[in-house]
Amino acid sequence: MSAPGPVENPNKKSSLPVVFIIGLIAFVIFGVLYTTAVLIGQITDKQKIDTINLSLIALVLLAILILSRPRIFEQLSLVEILGIKLQLDRVMERQAQQQTQLQDISLILPLLIPQSERKHLAELGSNQKNLYQGCSSLVRELRRLRSVDLVTGQAIHRLEHMSNFYLDRYIKLTEFGKRWVDRINEIEKAEKPKEGDQG
Repeated sequence: MSAPGPVENPNKKSSLPVVFIIGLIAFVIFGVLYTTAVLIGQITDKQKIDTINLSLIALVLLAILILSRPRIFEQLSLVEILGIKLQLDRVMERQAQQQTQLQDISLILPLLIPQSERKHLAELGSNQKNLYQGCSSLVRELRRLRSVDLVTGQAIHRLEHMSNFYLDRYIKLTEFGKRWVDRINEIEKAEKPKEGDQG
C-alpha cells in the first residue's frame, strides 16, 4: 500500500496563462534574433526598433496578462488598499497614544505646575500682555519656575517692589518652557469640549 500523500489535481491550471507564456516566449525569441541581427549588421539604423515601439510591445504583453488573469490586477489593487489602511491605522494609533499622553499629563499637571504658575507661563507665551503688580508670592513663583528651567531671568527679587510692569520685559521662556506652554495649551483645548458638554 502506497503511503498517503497530497493528491495532485489534474485540472489545476498553471500559475500563468498559456497565451501569456506563448507571447513571452515569442518576445524572448524575437529579442534574441533581433539583437543578433543588429550585431552582425543585418538591420540598418532605419530598420531598428526605437524605444517607443519596445514600450508598446511591453504594454501589449502586460495587457494580455491582465485580460487573461484579471485577478492579478485585483490582487495588486487590494495590496495598495491594504497598505493605505495600514498607514491610516498607524496614524490613528499614534494619535491615540498622543491623546493618552495628554490625559496623563493633565492628571499630574496640577502637581507639577500650580495654576498660579501656569498663569505666568501663559502670560509669557501669549501675545496679549497684562500689567503686573509685584509681590512676594510672584517672586516665589517665578523663582520656582526658574529652578525647573521653564523661565530665565536675573534679579527676580526686584520685581517684588515694582508695579505696572510687563512680565516679559524681565522674564523669558526657555525652550523647555515653550514646549510646556504648547502642551498646556493642547490640554486646555482638549478640556474645553468636555466643559461644554457638562454645561
